[in-house]
Amino acid sequence: MALHRSRLFEWQPSPVVSISACPGAALVAVGYETGDLELWDLHLMTCVQRVVGENIEVTCLAWALDSITGLWRTFAGHLDGSLAEVLWKEGTIASPTDSAGGTIWALASQPRGSVKAGYSHQLAAACDDGGVRLFGVEGGEQGAQFERVLTMLQGKVLACSWHPDGDVIAAGGSDGP
Repeated sequence: MALHRSRLFEWQPSPVVSISACPGAALVAVGYETGDLELWDLHLMTCVQRVVGENIEVTCLAWALDSITGLWRTFAGHLDGSLAEVLWKEGTIASPTDSAGGTIWALASQPRGSVKAGYSHQLAAACDDGGVRLFGVEGGEQGAQFERVLTMLQGKVLACSWHPDGDVIAAGGSDGP
């Protein structure tokens, strides 16, 4: 007689709060309200990596190109105002940087073609205090470094996007257009 053992657990699904496609590969990063992150391979249509969050809600995701290795790196903005790199191979979130502007509601990656040789790949962060902040991703160095605040709006900045030429960032917030 064969014996079958099974374990039951309370499945608690978590809402998806952010999805970001990798510009250089058939990969998609998915962020959940619990802070968990998944990396999906679009060719295989399967989750290839999962990082258990630290109970800090993910609000946005973006990719930046490492100028040294040529690999795409994933960054996550969080409800607590931190910006951290997702290290998929290690299965962890590392090198958090405080935005100094409250919650990061959106991240936008500088268009690949506009990154100048010898310069960092920039991420624009839409912050709760009304500021759009730039963070630089240096090749070969973990995490992102704060560079400067571009503008301050009256309300929260909820969205931002780079123009394809990389010279202009559009932002919108809670105070309207």
